[in-house]
Amino acid sequence: MDDRDPFAPLRFPSAARPLLGLTVLLVEDSRFASEAMRLLCMRSGARIRRADCLRSARRHLQVYRPSVLIVDVGLHDGSGAELITEAAQAVPRIGLILGISGDDHRRDACLSAGADGFLEKPLRSIAYFQELILSHLPQDHQPPAPRVLRDDAIVPDTTAYRDDIAHVAELLAAG
Repeated sequence: MDDRDPFAPLRFPSAARPLLGLTVLLVEDSRFASEAMRLLCMRSGARIRRADCLRSARRHLQVYRPSVLIVDVGLHDGSGAELITEAAQAVPRIGLILGISGDDHRRDACLSAGADGFLEKPLRSIAYFQELILSHLPQDHQPPAPRVLRDDAIVPDTTAYRDDIAHVAELLAAG
């Protein structure tokens, strides 16, 4: 099922918002990384939906079909590579599937599982994020040229980082 509303006004990518009209499903258990991705999507024009585990992501994918799927490889309830494989083999296939991890050594696992590309955390550059997505999209989803490459730094809320650290401390204490 496509998530685009047939009654919504037509929206096309622009030079200022090159990802306008796209919906990103982010599967990420880190609040800090999720907040960074939310800011990247918002400034790029894309809508974002978030899932913090594989179970939640699979429920999302039963209900709607995002334009872009970004999956963290190291999730607390299993390997994101499994979800990447499922999404890559689904018919019809999601237009763009990306793996994401703070460990660059997981790039090969993502690509072997069927991902089209890989994002390395931490994500801070809007230009890098936009270029990676745009390089995999068909020509009819490209913004008009020329386009200014914004390289604004993305700095998520430090409260989200503290929440992540507190969560890790709880997991370590529980064994």
